Amino acid sequence: MPLVDRTETVRVDLPAAGEWVDVRAHLSRGEEVSIRQRLVAGAMVRAGSADVSLDAASAVEAAEFATLELAIVGWSFGVAVSPAAIRQLDGESVDAIKVRLDQLYAPRSDAEKKGSGGSGPTPLPARAASQPSLAG
Repeated sequence: MPLVDRTETVRVDLPAAGEWVDVRAHLSRGEEVSIRQRLVAGAMVRAGSADVSLDAASAVEAAEFATLELAIVGWSFGVAVSPAAIRQLDGESVDAIKVRLDQLYAPRSDAEKKGSGGSGPTPLPARAASQPSLAG
């Protein structure tokens, strides 16, 4: 059973000259589950002691940033990578990162699975839920 190498990264060049982010090359199943948990937690807000309601704004934010927070491990900026700093990225840079993450984390085809003898990653609900935001 292969283990995901958490130290393997891929550099993503950003639209601004000389700017980049390093992202994890692969997500483990545990990280996929963590993203799903973040989406659920971001969508649910306790309105009272026993009342739970769906907060659409929180759900949108969770879908936008859950994967970025797990994927980004370094960058060319003079501040540490953190959830707050990731939220300060401009839209064009976020879009460029998401395009590359979609390529990296895409499910493997049946032919790729047969060729390696392993099973590929399961598509993330987060990717499907945030797909419209990936395009723009």
